[in-house]
Amino acid sequence: MSAALIARSPDLERLQAEGYDIEIVHTHLVVRGVPYATADGEVEQGDLVSTLNLGGNKTVSPDTHVVMFRGQQPCDAQGRPLTAIINASDSRQLAPGLEINFTFSSKPAGGYPDYFEKMTTYVRMLEGPAQAIDPDVSARSLRPDAA
Repeated sequence: MSAALIARSPDLERLQAEGYDIEIVHTHLVVRGVPYATADGEVEQGDLVSTLNLGGNKTVSPDTHVVMFRGQQPCDAQGRPLTAIINASDSRQLAPGLEINFTFSSKPAGGYPDYFEKMTTYVRMLEGPAQAIDPDVSARSLRPDAA
């Protein structure tokens, strides 16, 4: 189902084409390997998770601006927690093999038009501080030039 859903959904197909490591796990979209800064100034990788809103056999506009995150508490490059987006610290299992530790909230006016915009917006919020520490890190690990 995962590959077929991605192929039928232009936003998911674009995420994959631009090098993001995405996976559909049960009813969730997962972007794997997102770099983020930790409180001790290190760069780690976590996973962004979003519920998927489907219309038939493809994605439609996300029904929420909220995403979830698996990893340590993300911080800015100085080690301060990203309190502007951290909505809750709530470690839990969403489905077998899919655990999260935080919930993020950043709602643009009008919401997110698709999952490409939603997920890349959150990626940039996490990736920016990580790149201030290590300019070579990227969530686009599947780019042909990254091999």
